[in-house]
Amino acid sequence: MSKEEFEQRWARKSLMETLLAIEERVGKLEGSMDNVKGIR
Repeated sequence: MSKEEFEQRWARKSLMETLLAIEERVGKLEGSMDNVKGIR
């Protein structure tokens, strides 16, 4: 595997991990918003 291939794979992997982390945070925010609505 060439250096370019390795860098592309690493960039894609870190991008996916970043997107998953963001989705997790957004999901938690949406969950807490639902809890607030449920109380009212």
